[in-house]
Amino acid sequence: VIGNDGGLLERPMTRDYVLLAPGERADLWVDLSGYPLGTELTLKSLYFIGAGGGSLGGGEALPNGSPFDIMKVRIVRNERESLQLPDVLSTIAHYNIADAVNRDNPRIFPISFSRGDWLLNGRLFELENYADNEVIELGDLETWVFDNDAHGPTMGHPIHVHGLQFQIYERTINPARAGNYETVRYGYLDGGWKDTIFLMPGEKVKVLAKFLRYPGLFIYHCHNLEHEDMGMMRNLKVQH
Repeated sequence: VIGNDGGLLERPMTRDYVLLAPGERADLWVDLSGYPLGTELTLKSLYFIGAGGGSLGGGEALPNGSPFDIMKVRIVRNERESLQLPDVLSTIAHYNIADAVNRDNPRIFPISFSRGDWLLNGRLFELENYADNEVIELGDLETWVFDNDAHGPTMGHPIHVHGLQFQIYERTINPARAGNYETVRYGYLDGGWKDTIFLMPGEKVKVLAKFLRYPGLFIYHCHNLEHEDMGMMRNLKVQH
């Protein structure tokens, strides 16, 4: 893996698998030089637990999280290639949590379910409104916690923030959900800059974030399409 949401990583990473939720991106360096002509490789979505109910749609219904084939790659000719993957890809300025203005009191953005609706920060979307804990000063480094450990229906949620790239500081998992977490945890691409973060059921993720350029309203929302369409999004009011 050489890149994710915000561009190149500092150094290449090797993974047995990569976890990509809706809205997340990855750049991969793939070396096929060791395979003989005629080899056919299949890119697969692997089995995991935590996607919730429903089906994939089309043909025979499959539970979310079931394995399925995405695409096939066939090696049909030899090529001479001299490209080498660099040891260093980019330089990233790492935030220090000690510099966060709220380092001892992070903003908490819970994910919850009530009366048939998925809620973000305890609320549904309001076109121009925002809560008191959704007001942020331009240029301040802050620590936020996205919390997917609420009671009720459990499902993984990719949360996307508009207007900035943030850095992931830590993940914690409720021990009662640790078994499901093991089916995905080694596929996270948490290095570098992110704007979308996937939370498994029972998981909390702490990030370091700073709005640098523009004041105004910026949406943050679940990137599961049906959830954002149902109003699982909120505004952040950035002011100076």
